[in-house]
Amino acid sequence: MKFGTVGAICFLVDVGINNLLMFAPGVNFLSGSPLTAKVISTTISTLLSWVLNRNWAFKKHKTNSKRKELFWYIIINLIGMVIALICAGFTVYILHKTDYVSYNIATNIIGNGLATFWRFFAYKLILYKKK
Repeated sequence: MKFGTVGAICFLVDVGINNLLMFAPGVNFLSGSPLTAKVISTTISTLLSWVLNRNWAFKKHKTNSKRKELFWYIIINLIGMVIALICAGFTVYILHKTDYVSYNIATNIIGNGLATFWRFFAYKLILYKKK
């Protein structure tokens, strides 16, 4: 339940920042760079996710080394980001769909959805496994 709550909060942060960078009038300076916009929004939401997961969702399963934990957290989330970027890139550069709805379905629904499945199992099996 806690993992889902953290995920929901970070999903809203990711989608909000991503859409601001891509579509908000006066802010959408990355509208021609959908992958860059996604990298920025995912990076911010990942850092927030690490803090919330470490200190709340997986508090009982913290590792002894913050540095090692952060390293693996970054690796796991980079793979998750690549999953979302593949979905975004396929939609924008292969299907040539750059409208708001197509972009958000591909990037923030399908891409983030698949990445969430990856992260959930990777956190449990690699990062916060029970000892």
